[in-house]
Amino acid sequence: MNTTRIWVATAAAVGLIGLAGCSRDETADMSTQVDQVGAEMSAKADAAGERMDQVQADVGQALDDTAITTKVKSRFAESPAVSALAVSVETEQGVVTLSGTVPSETERLSAESIARSVAEVRDVKNELAVKS
Repeated sequence: MNTTRIWVATAAAVGLIGLAGCSRDETADMSTQVDQVGAEMSAKADAAGERMDQVQADVGQALDDTAITTKVKSRFAESPAVSALAVSVETEQGVVTLSGTVPSETERLSAESIARSVAEVRDVKNELAVKS
């Protein structure tokens, strides 16, 4: 937030320069206005900083979710018990959703077990259908 301080200081300095040739009442009014502008700028900068923090958190979560999906799919590819091509994997906030159609209940349960074995996975929603 050093940028905020610079902007507030700049606004105050500009205001003070303008005050140099003014009467006492005009100086007090302008000083109050400068203070208000500085407070508004500071509040807006803080709000922008909070939004940036949220954006960074959202991007971080999206990257984490992508990494989890990749790990689950990689384990499926390594496993003879699950067809990696038949199972779709989506991750949102650490919750993995499995979808698609598999040939047996055994493969459906194996896919869920493999997904749960990835350390970062918080939960698994198994929406796999078994071919009849």
